[in-house]
Amino acid sequence: MRPSTLTLVALAAMLACSPPEPEGTSSSPIVGGKPDDSAGPTVAILRCTGTCVFSPYLNATEICSGTLIGPNLVLTARHCVAQEVGVEGGVLCSSSTFGEAYPADNFVVTPAKDVFEGGPWFFAREVDVTGAPGDLECGNDLAVLHLRSSYVGAPPAAVRVAAPAVKNEIYSAVGYGDDLAGGLGYRHRRDGLKIACVGTECKLLG
Repeated sequence: MRPSTLTLVALAAMLACSPPEPEGTSSSPIVGGKPDDSAGPTVAILRCTGTCVFSPYLNATEICSGTLIGPNLVLTARHCVAQEVGVEGGVLCSSSTFGEAYPADNFVVTPAKDVFEGGPWFFAREVDVTGAPGDLECGNDLAVLHLRSSYVGAPPAAVRVAAPAVKNEIYSAVGYGDDLAGGLGYRHRRDGLKIACVGTECKLLG
C-alpha cells in the first residue's frame, strides 16, 4: 500500500452531505486546508500491523479517511483496505491492480478530530470490496468497513445515487491530511475544489 496514504471522505459521485454543498474525495491526501472540528461523518481509519491491539500504544501503520454512511458502515477507498500491486512508481491505470483485502481485525476507526486524542475507537468486523484480486485500481477504488459497534455521535452522510458527478462540479474535501507544517493525523477541510474528470476520462489522465 502507498505509505502514509491519507484519503478524503467520500466519492463526489455518490455523496451529498449536510450542509448542502457536495462533499468530495480523492485518493490523494488533503494538503493544506484548515482544521475541521465538526462532529461530521468523516472518520479516521487506522490499519495495524496485524490484529489491532493497545499494548499500551496502538500498533498502527497507516492512516486513511472514511465517511460514515450508516451508524456502523464506513465508506472508504479500496486502496486503504487492500494490498496494491504495481504501484511502486505511482498508480498507473493501465497496470496497477489490487491484491487481497487485509483482515477486518487489522482496522480500527475513530471519529476524533485528532487521531492522537485517544479515541473513541470502533473496531472493524468485516471488509467489503467489490470485484476480486487482480482488478485494476482505476474505477474500482471503493470499499466499506462494517464496524462491530455503532457510532451515533454524528449523522451518517446521505448517499447520492440520483445524480452522477459532473466534470467541473465544485466540492469540499474533508480528511486526515497534511497541513504542510509537519501536522498529520488530524482532520482538515478544503473548500472550492473542482472535479477534474469523471469515469474513463480519468483513466486517460492516469
